[in-house]
Amino acid sequence: MQCLLCGAEIQAGATKCPSCGTPIPLMPPQASENIPYDSGVESIPYVDYNPLTAAPSASPASSPGTPTTASSSSSLNSEPGPSVIPQQQIVKEKRSRRPAMLRSTAVLLIILAGLIVVGGGGITAYATFFHTLEFHAQATAVTQNILTEQARATAHAISPQSTYDRITSMVPSFTDPLDGRHSSPWSNKVKGDTGCAFKNGAYHLHIAPKDLYSYCLATGSNYRNFLFQVQTTIIQGLDAGMVFRTANPSLPSYVFTITYRGIYALNVAIDPQHSRSLAFGRSLAINTGLNQTNLLSVMARDGNISLFINKHFVAGASDNTYLSGAIGLVASNFPQTSIDIAFNNAFVWNLP
Repeated sequence: MQCLLCGAEIQAGATKCPSCGTPIPLMPPQASENIPYDSGVESIPYVDYNPLTAAPSASPASSPGTPTTASSSSSLNSEPGPSVIPQQQIVKEKRSRRPAMLRSTAVLLIILAGLIVVGGGGITAYATFFHTLEFHAQATAVTQNILTEQARATAHAISPQSTYDRITSMVPSFTDPLDGRHSSPWSNKVKGDTGCAFKNGAYHLHIAPKDLYSYCLATGSNYRNFLFQVQTTIIQGLDAGMVFRTANPSLPSYVFTITYRGIYALNVAIDPQHSRSLAFGRSLAINTGLNQTNLLSVMARDGNISLFINKHFVAGASDNTYLSGAIGLVASNFPQTSIDIAFNNAFVWNLP
């Protein structure tokens, strides 16, 4: 044996080099001195232990249930072929590839994050846009509904019927039962068999067969914007009604009449020989037949005229020929026979 440091010859059993004094390490005992050799046991080559090689991956051809054969054990003694890569080298290559993979993954994640941000912004913009459109459509629909309801409410509030209902619920400016027992602007005016007179608790208008029509004005009356109402009963004849805004006592200006057959008419006088129709038609509101009472009403405000029968609005007209005048009662005699019409309960409401 030689000294590992100076190369001097060392005797067996020496504990240090006689030349340089370097301690000599103890030699491990020989396996043959302690462990008896059994020739029947197949020798297994020594493999240096390494944590990385302690659990090699199983061969794809083997399975947990397949017993180890002699060929598989003998493969431990065979040298690794050129296609076999040592485990340590594989681990090193994997470790060397991790930074590049991490960098690629980071780049990919950044790109994906950018896409998510952009895409999310696009989705947000898309959702915001269409949500805004939907909200706008809903708001428009709600606004239109509100405006429609408001328009209906406004139209109802200013409609002739609602105005009539509101006005007639108030105290009238003028009342006359037309029964002959109370002071009245209407008086007995009879010429032959034609004229007006109180009889049997009503104000009767008579027309002789030779006369075509007759009307009786309320003395001293002069109305511009008003609602005039009176009960009318056709006892004998064809039609009856009211006149209003009559400026000339010899010429009734506006004439509103009904027939016992259910026809209504509104005419305006142009001169003593001519008139113009403003409204004409049939109304189910009229109580048809003789001796039937009908409540006639006319509402005039400037050029707007509204007609009512038994508290129901039936027609409207616009005309500015006459703007103020007297009110009165009228009937015609187209059948050329004796006419008898009875009137009761005249009311007038002044309109602002």
